[in-house]
Amino acid sequence: MRLEIGIIALVEEVLGVPAERHARFDWLINKPFVAHFGEHYPMILNLFELMGDNREGLFAKADEYLVPDAYFPDPYHFIFEFDELQHFMTFRKETLGAYREDFPLAFNRQKYIQFCVKYEDAAIQKGSDRFRRKTADFQFINGRTAQRAFFDTLRDLLPPYA
Repeated sequence: MRLEIGIIALVEEVLGVPAERHARFDWLINKPFVAHFGEHYPMILNLFELMGDNREGLFAKADEYLVPDAYFPDPYHFIFEFDELQHFMTFRKETLGAYREDFPLAFNRQKYIQFCVKYEDAAIQKGSDRFRRKTADFQFINGRTAQRAFFDTLRDLLPPYA
């Protein structure tokens, strides 16, 4: 059993609520829109630019849902993400460092940044070539790593506004 599945099962047991494993939300997609972010939209574009953006590539790709690892419905209403080793990278550290200090997060930002520093080398060594490939929105080596960090940013910032 993958660790993620076991952790989700444990949370289900503790909360007494089954998780939805393939939940989709109209606002949780692979590219940002001003309708989703409102006044925070410029911050998202700035983060994208910080990561070496290709806006043409970002907005040319098809819209796709970012399906969370789990969603816990009534009475909790929260998205659950289990970040494995490949999430603890420089791009993620940079995005977290660029958030406003007062932005509400469901995790300890400074601790996550420490994990990025501590585990980045191990994450790079573990990753396959697919892990380091270019993407439409980040057209450079390790573009997939940047894309993952950007998608994690959307997951961090969108739920409070949905």
